Amino acid sequence: MKKIYLILATLTFIAFTSCDKEEVDGYYNPKDKISKIYREDAAGNKHLFESWNWDKKQLKSIDVYNDEGNISNVETYYYYGDGRISMVYGSGFGTYSKYYYKDELLDYIELYYDEIYIQNLVGYTDSVLYNVLGARFDFSYNSDNRFTEIKATEYKFWEDVADKSISSCNPLRFILPENTWRSMMEVMKYNAKHSPSRNDTLRTTTMTFEWDGDNISRWTSDYYYGSDTDATYIETYQYDDKTNPYSNLYDSFATSVYKKFSNENNVTRCSTKLIEGSNELPIGEQTYTYEYEKDLPIKRVSEEINEGLPIGVGVLTSGTYHYEYK
Repeated sequence: MKKIYLILATLTFIAFTSCDKEEVDGYYNPKDKISKIYREDAAGNKHLFESWNWDKKQLKSIDVYNDEGNISNVETYYYYGDGRISMVYGSGFGTYSKYYYKDELLDYIELYYDEIYIQNLVGYTDSVLYNVLGARFDFSYNSDNRFTEIKATEYKFWEDVADKSISSCNPLRFILPENTWRSMMEVMKYNAKHSPSRNDTLRTTTMTFEWDGDNISRWTSDYYYGSDTDATYIETYQYDDKTNPYSNLYDSFATSVYKKFSNENNVTRCSTKLIEGSNELPIGEQTYTYEYEKDLPIKRVSEEINEGLPIGVGVLTSGTYHYEYK
């Protein structure tokens, strides 16, 4: 009888731990998986925007459609043996990102451009460079496994890479709120273009993050604002209490400890401003409203409240999007 009890106890422990791990195994394995995202035009017509392709519990690729209904880009996801994302390749932009980990958390990301054509001066032959490093993002964390700093280093040809990856196949996509990574890329592009240094490494932009529970509440970046003036770019956020469908994509489960460092909820408001010396320059605000089903957004409407400087807020995604799940 004692042996039977021991076997039952062992099976119960295995079943409990297996179910517990199943929630994060993969590591991005939500119960309700995004299947399609539609974009609504001004006339109220829905157009397919993204189609998510899954192999059981693992995201394999995302097909991105243009306004004509044709696939303009395919984001293909590659994984390490333990389920963590190792690389994302964008066919439409010729960019790919490699992800490196330390202590089960993202250590840094490298963004590459697979081909760059160089048009030389008259009398010289044009040339092609392959697998060119465009940017690198280094992460720093606090004791709660929340990233508190990202150092973004831009290299040669960064502006070309950034222009082609500002929307889709972005290396920070799904790690940060949508407006954050879009604004971040714009700030980096601006800094690269206005930096006095045009060496191999153009500039390192340091971005700091503050958290309120499981969500990023504020991020701050240095901003090269003029020939001899540095400014600070700031965005602050408010959230709802519903599930962010992109949450957990880069979280990890290792040695029985679940390390969560992505946003848990959906952004409802984003406020942007620029600090130059003692001057505070409000740039704009964006609101996001949702319709939900089972605590997941099935519709999102974003609206720009006011318009200011042509950075950050200039890449906010205004409009209406619809989500379907499988």
